[in-house]
Formats: sequence, C-alpha cells, structure tokens
Amino acid sequence: MADANGRLEEILGRALVDPSSSPPPERVAALRRQAEEARSHAPAPGRGRPSPRSLLVAAAAGAVAAGLIVGVAFATLDDDPVAPPTEQVDLALVPAGVEAGARLVNHTWGTEINLVVTGLPAGEEFTVTFQDAAGSPVPAGTFVGVAEGTVVCKLNASVLRRDARSFEVTGADGSVVIRSDLA
Repeated sequence: MADANGRLEEILGRALVDPSSSPPPERVAALRRQAEEARSHAPAPGRGRPSPRSLLVAAAAGAVAAGLIVGVAFATLDDDPVAPPTEQVDLALVPAGVEAGARLVNHTWGTEINLVVTGLPAGEEFTVTFQDAAGSPVPAGTFVGVAEGTVVCKLNASVLRRDARSFEVTGADGSVVIRSDLA
C-alpha cells in the first residue's frame, strides 16, 4: 500500500505542476489503475482505520481526477482547427461535489456556451439562460444531468457577446445552480 500511495503522489504531483495542459489518456488511465489497486488493497470494512495521510491522498486523487475529466472534456472541444477562439469564464455558485467549466464563443449571430459539468443529479433537467444588457432573459437551451458521467454540451443564444451580462444554469425547481457574471 505504501508503494501505491507513493506512486499516486508522484502522479498527482506531476498533474499539479501544469494544470492548464491536457493530460494524456495514458496518464488518466494510470491514475484510474492506481486508484483501483489502492482500493483492492484497502482493509475490509470495520478492520482498521485509514491513516490521515491516506485519506488526504484519496481526497487529492479525487479532486485531480475531477479536474482532469473537465480538462480532457475541454481539450476535446478544442480539437476543431477552424473553430473560433473561446473565452474562459469564471463560475460562481457551483455546489459541493460538482465540477464545472464554461467557455463562450462570440459569433456574428449570437453567443455560444461550451459547458462541461460533472456531478449534477442524474435525470434532472437544467436550463441555461443568458441575461442581456437590459436584464432580459435570453434562452440558450437545456440539458439533463447524468449519473457517473460528464455533460459536455454546446448551447446557443441569440444575444451578442458584447450585450451578454451574465448566464445562469437553473434546476427544474428554478434554483440557480451555476452562475457567471460576464464583463
């Protein structure tokens, strides 16, 4: 178990050195194999307590894995060599256990949002709406949360980027789940 933790710490350390780079698929696969190996060597329930260090390593591995998934998903969105440039936006109100990222594309006909989200409740419908300069809502589309998967979607709104002031992702009950104030 100590060797597995040491190897996992090495992988995590390398992943944290350059968080902006897209991880190679073999690195993601290696991380998953290491996690499976560590899980298979874990003591049976009720036998021994995990050390604080192993809990910290497990938490770090989970955070890095979620970040890698979002990074890999965005890397696949950028594979189109003729795609227009995207604008990374900061997100607020992201609930605990949810990883999300968003990029905007400024088109002549409106604004496209590339949204990558993991951890939203499976089967629940979410609505994406922009607010224009006057504060009026401009619909961009809907998507459904999935279990143990990443939602990668491209939604479009008829508001020009220069007029878009914010966007929100709301749940079926109307509560705001994710929000971004746009400059």
